[in-house]
Amino acid sequence: MYSLISKILRAGATLLSAFCLLSLVLPTHVAAKDLVSARSYWEDAQGQSSFDDAQTQSYTSYDGILAKGYSDSVFWLRLRVEPVAAVQASEKLVLRVRPSFLDQVVLFDPADTTRTGPVNAGDMTAWAESEYQSLNHGFLIASLPQARDVYLRVSSTSTLMIHVEVLTQLDASRLDHTQELIYSVSTGLIVMFLAWVFVSWLNDRDHVNRAFVIKQLASILYTVGYFGYFRVFFGESVSPTGINLLFNIVVIAATGLAFWYETHFLRDYELPAWLMRVVRSFYVSAFVAMALLFSGYTRLALQFNMVVIGVGSAFLLIAVLVFLRNPPNKQTAGVPFRFNRSTVTVYYLSLTFALWVAVWPSLGFDVATEYSLHNLVLNGFFSGLLMTILLQVRVRRFELSRREVSNALYLSQQQVAFERQRRDEQTHFLHMLMHELKTPLAVIDMALHTHTDPEKSAAYASRAVVDMKAILERCIDADQIEEGALEAKVERVDVVRLVNELIFSQNIQAERLSLQMPEVPEVLTDRQYLRIILGNLLDNALRYSDGRTPVDIQVVQSDGPDGAPGVAVTFSNRPGLAAWPEPSKVFQKYYRSTGAQSQSGTGLGLFLVSSLANRIGAYCRYAPDEKRVRFVLWLPI
Repeated sequence: MYSLISKILRAGATLLSAFCLLSLVLPTHVAAKDLVSARSYWEDAQGQSSFDDAQTQSYTSYDGILAKGYSDSVFWLRLRVEPVAAVQASEKLVLRVRPSFLDQVVLFDPADTTRTGPVNAGDMTAWAESEYQSLNHGFLIASLPQARDVYLRVSSTSTLMIHVEVLTQLDASRLDHTQELIYSVSTGLIVMFLAWVFVSWLNDRDHVNRAFVIKQLASILYTVGYFGYFRVFFGESVSPTGINLLFNIVVIAATGLAFWYETHFLRDYELPAWLMRVVRSFYVSAFVAMALLFSGYTRLALQFNMVVIGVGSAFLLIAVLVFLRNPPNKQTAGVPFRFNRSTVTVYYLSLTFALWVAVWPSLGFDVATEYSLHNLVLNGFFSGLLMTILLQVRVRRFELSRREVSNALYLSQQQVAFERQRRDEQTHFLHMLMHELKTPLAVIDMALHTHTDPEKSAAYASRAVVDMKAILERCIDADQIEEGALEAKVERVDVVRLVNELIFSQNIQAERLSLQMPEVPEVLTDRQYLRIILGNLLDNALRYSDGRTPVDIQVVQSDGPDGAPGVAVTFSNRPGLAAWPEPSKVFQKYYRSTGAQSQSGTGLGLFLVSSLANRIGAYCRYAPDEKRVRFVLWLPI
């Protein structure tokens, strides 16, 4: 189930990533003409200047995006707006301001006589009260037939980074829709990265995956807030001040949790303890930033947070370059998988580069670009994508490692069980051997100490030696079968002749046997195996039969269950003191019925019969009738 969900999420993430990357690559301003022909700014260090004062100041020109970092100053922007011939005088233009986290943007348009005063926008203005309702800040300004200057007064507790453009309403609508689509896809991807790793965590409960899930939750909240959705979702129920505070809390928490995640990721790499304490201090610094935020030092808290991002990411890269070594091939207990040094270095190099491209202009040290407007969100997206891929690789390796450990454990348990079984069999074998040899040894001892009838004593001793040899031969045969030491040599064998040879070699009295052995075709088998099988079946029938009745041996031509031609050899006898064996246990190793315990035997005879029959493509079955114990051996021709 987890595997199926993971595959679905992986496919969805791939499609969305491809779409998002395509959206970033394709130009979004092709059909939009910016009507601002010149931009300039003036810094009001005291923040007390009126619009009249600002008009008389000397402005510094700039292009594109103005980035001034975290500043207490108020910045005045002067924009030269060109007329548009295709636009009717009654149609309004859109003055579009990005990004969405600027606190206060005030418009002054002295050429528009229809306005009675300045117009407010920004985070501290309710979304419902905004003149131009969008995820961005904006205003609706008059379209005049001549070029004119409009002014913006900008102040913010966050980094002061601003991009302004004047567009027709159609162009502004197209750009807003494109932006909303990209925002939705980006947010969906970050959610999918979370779901993908979350499903993996449900399966393996890995601490790195768990930390990534928590970090990604904070990243989702940050992304939603950064894109301006907090103002849209909470605008009717929460004041602008409350929404602004909520977003600042999310910003700091996301930074702290990001570094907290990195400590979990690096924990498996056995870095020096002091270095890991320094890494932990970066996420602990989030509490310092929170304290500054709730103490009323909002700008200082956010600036401190941005500095921590820059310094922390650089420190992580240096730590990896200097102190990280390739992990040993053998995994440490509790650490299922670790990436090699090169992979980790590439990850932190990419992470640090992406963050510093964002941090540098946010602190006001460099010229901002379009990327800078969405710096940390894009960094969160790409780092989330990269880390999700790495974690999925880690999960796969984790699973392989776990399977290897599971297989090794299973094999170890099987080996232990096998050794225990062997030990039990050896114990059973020794007890059986001691028990079975005790009787013939006692007979030999009695024969040696009896002087009244030497010939009779010698006969008893000779019989006892034969019994001992039979016991030892069966033990050797059973051991060779289990070890695979006996190799089958297939040849043509006359079954009737082989049975007669066995009867002659064992010097069996004629009245003990009833033979029905007509001439049958020769069988294709191993002579030695077949001799052992027939010998054990014959010995079993003679040993445990009623001594007053004969043992029947029948050899006939008979087809097998699948219709294959063959020869069947049947041994039947009336049960003696051993009584009837249990059908389910009769071919088990060391099995002897309760009644057979009083007689000499090993419990290996029928086990040998069944095992050897299987080796030569034959089979032996226990088929008793109402009066007789019957064993039928079928051999292929």
